[in-house]
Amino acid sequence: MRKITVGIFSFLFLLSSSWGASVKDRRNDLLKVLNEEQQEIQRLSRQFQNRNPELLLRIAQIHMDKARILREIETEKYLEIDAAKRGGINKQKLYAQSHGHVLQAQKLCKQIVSRFPQFKDKADVYFIMAYNATELGNVKQARTYYNQASRYSKKVSETKIKANLALANLHYNDARYAAAIPLYEESLRAKKDQWWTKDAFNLAWCYFRTKRYDNAIRQMESIYKLSKSNKFIDMSQGVVRDLALFFAEAGKIKDGVRFYESIGENIAKHLILMSKRMIAEGKYTKAQTAVEEGLRAAKTTEEKVAFHTLSLELYGKYMKVGSHYKSAKVLFPYYKQNKLDDDQLTRYRYEVQRMGALLQKDVLKKSTQQVKKTREYKAQMAGEYFELMSQIDPKQSVKMMYLKGETLYYARMYRSALDAYDKSYILAQKEGDKKFQMDSVKGEMACLVKNALSGKEKDDYYLKSYERYLSLDNRSDKANQIYQNLFKIHEDRGDIAKYTDILERYHKDFPQESKKQEIMLASVMEYYNKRNDHAAIRNWIQRINRKEFTVSAKYAAKLKQLLTSMQMGEAQLAQTRGEKAKALQGFVKAANDPESTAKARKTSTHNVAILYYELGAVQEMYDWTQKSIALLSTGELLAFEDTYLLISAELFNRDRYDLSIQLSETIFNQLCATSHKRKDQIFKNVVYMKLAQGQTDQALSFIDTGVRCKVPADSILDGKLETLEAYKEQKNMNAFEKLLRHLQYAYQKEPRLIEHQHLLYQEMLKNSDQRSAAFWRASLEKQYQNARRSKTIPLEALEIIASFEIPKLELQVSALKSSKLSFPENIYNAGLQKKFQQLDGITNAAVRIAQLGSGDGTIYAYTLLLDAYESLANEVKDFTPPQKSKEYVVSFKKNMDQVVRPLLAKAAEFKAIAKKEVIRNQILSHHSVNFLGNERSPVPVQYSYYKQGIYMDRGGQR
Repeated sequence: MRKITVGIFSFLFLLSSSWGASVKDRRNDLLKVLNEEQQEIQRLSRQFQNRNPELLLRIAQIHMDKARILREIETEKYLEIDAAKRGGINKQKLYAQSHGHVLQAQKLCKQIVSRFPQFKDKADVYFIMAYNATELGNVKQARTYYNQASRYSKKVSETKIKANLALANLHYNDARYAAAIPLYEESLRAKKDQWWTKDAFNLAWCYFRTKRYDNAIRQMESIYKLSKSNKFIDMSQGVVRDLALFFAEAGKIKDGVRFYESIGENIAKHLILMSKRMIAEGKYTKAQTAVEEGLRAAKTTEEKVAFHTLSLELYGKYMKVGSHYKSAKVLFPYYKQNKLDDDQLTRYRYEVQRMGALLQKDVLKKSTQQVKKTREYKAQMAGEYFELMSQIDPKQSVKMMYLKGETLYYARMYRSALDAYDKSYILAQKEGDKKFQMDSVKGEMACLVKNALSGKEKDDYYLKSYERYLSLDNRSDKANQIYQNLFKIHEDRGDIAKYTDILERYHKDFPQESKKQEIMLASVMEYYNKRNDHAAIRNWIQRINRKEFTVSAKYAAKLKQLLTSMQMGEAQLAQTRGEKAKALQGFVKAANDPESTAKARKTSTHNVAILYYELGAVQEMYDWTQKSIALLSTGELLAFEDTYLLISAELFNRDRYDLSIQLSETIFNQLCATSHKRKDQIFKNVVYMKLAQGQTDQALSFIDTGVRCKVPADSILDGKLETLEAYKEQKNMNAFEKLLRHLQYAYQKEPRLIEHQHLLYQEMLKNSDQRSAAFWRASLEKQYQNARRSKTIPLEALEIIASFEIPKLELQVSALKSSKLSFPENIYNAGLQKKFQQLDGITNAAVRIAQLGSGDGTIYAYTLLLDAYESLANEVKDFTPPQKSKEYVVSFKKNMDQVVRPLLAKAAEFKAIAKKEVIRNQILSHHSVNFLGNERSPVPVQYSYYKQGIYMDRGGQR
């Protein structure tokens, strides 16, 4: 009897009911044939009293064939179960019938090897048993049977080769590489078919895993050559991917470079992967060799960045400072150009900061302090790293420059430290960081004590440092002494303006230090006495009388009363009599008199402004109000704010908008540092008045002032949005775009920006600037994504977002309608299946658009969705198979009706949903007509509205 081999069947399941019925019939026919064959073979076997192993083997094969067919039927039943209910299915019970046949086949095979030990095809039986054991999930048993199959096979036979390869693969999967090698080697020597390259690839990895690197490399190179022939499975991609690792582990990186260059591959890419793996495994010497080769081979920016980043990590481990710093400097321009990915950026920052910190720590070591050259080198390099870090991370620039100063100071490099402290102070001042400002000043003064400078240069620096210190601390005991030191330096230089200024500030900060003030005053008087400047002396006496300095309270009060009475007496008397012109003249004189006291000038100036207001003199009331405000402190201004705001309103009412704006702005600036309740309203008035006058740039500049004055964030945003509208109305698109760019970064969740971004998107499209158009489209989509999580989005913005999604949906619908169904049957079924997949995509896309909340977008999405379902239903309904009998066509139409009816039902469901949306949300869209009647109207109907107002004549007509 001829030898019978195991057959493997596979079936294609189609969606058509008619085709599905034929598959079911075929299975039943096959099972019927197998049952009949099984009965016949069993009958023959009984005639031979079940002593013919070949017949028994064929019965086992029939059981296997039936198991496969039944398994397909069982799987089909399993897939028909709802996915949510599958978890509760007993799969063992579901697959019991097919499993039983597998067990029957396995049982017969065991009987054969048991009863017929001399059976010539026993190796094939064991091979089948091994295959079945694998199917049953018993890998251990499968290994045993494969061993038996190999044992009983002829030395050079198909079964032996397959058994050995199967055993080798099992060993490979269990990571038993040494055991797999001889099996692979024997099988691969015996036969060289198309699968040879795949099995040899596994052998190469076995060599590699057992550290037989040369064998692994030679094997891979052979696989690569054979893969270029169409006689073998192409494993060249795997070779190219993995061989770099083999060369690296073997320490033959240069050989690897030559290999990849010989095949035209980009070696740099592989060296990067190779280096990373070596570093991860702690093989730093090999990694460094790979990186050095990579630096020579790198051509692209990405490759150079990758290798220099790896260099930082390697040089950092061995503290090769010079090489490490060189790579750090090379990477900096790439960092500025945003060429580093997130991991590289993290590593770059870490390495630069770490190296600076390590060098600083070394400088402080006692052993380093004792060697000047080493100490200064490490301090200098630490400073370079700190300065580089300040450029990498501007947020740490103050701290980094301060650390540079500290490191240089402890290295006794005082002159260099002084420069670093100076830079750190300037940076801290810009950042408003008072702590680092003070620390930097203290560092400066410590360097000056160490004689970092000398002579006039030293005094100049002391003056700068003292002033810096006093700007931060002007009331402490140390500040007291610094004031005296400052006074002495200016006095020695004969700079009267400077040391009188110090006197005034000292009195302000230390009003109770009368003895020290008297010493300073004596020096000032002596200066003018030597020059016979009696007017200046009288001025100082008047200042003393005005209590600018500490003198007798009784005497100062009398002087003040006398001067004020003289300057304002007549003007006040005239005011009480109603003699406005005379009072005005008197107050103007007192306000302009240089001898007037501060209080007299304030009161006089204020009264002059009020009198001009009462007289209706527009320009004069404005000028004197400005002068009055300039003389007042913030607290004094608050006492008269109503008066000044009234004057501002009067200027506005008299159409002097420019003056009203300027006065309101002055009042606002005076209130800047306060939390006054009217500050916000004044801010808004100034912004809107400036915008109304077309002063758009000035309005924007004033908004920046509002930010500094801590105006509420909502008012700032509203002001900027109004300014944006003004730029749009003026068609100043450059300014419009510049402001919008600022707003979209500063207010990433503000939905009101979307319309403006869309306007720029449209402008760029009109100008054929596709790149800018793409930028603004991406910007508004990102704005929408940020805003939708926490903000209410305007309808106009939603319409814009929907307008971007609609064309995609239109393309999907067009693609669905453009493809046509055709016969023969298998092509028709495949085409129908594809259309259902397209329909699913269209449905999902339409639902996503509807969920956006855009009225017009929602209704148009449903319009397209309805069109898609109806067009597919009509196409299936109208399709008639060509060149088929009438009976076939009738049967086909009947089956297809089961496809058409659900499609039309779904279309009707979508139409009802859309209609409900139109009515519930009162959507005015020209697509709404598609859903507001039972039938589509033959006459086009549109619902439209005007976004702008409509002008009417006096009779109320449009």
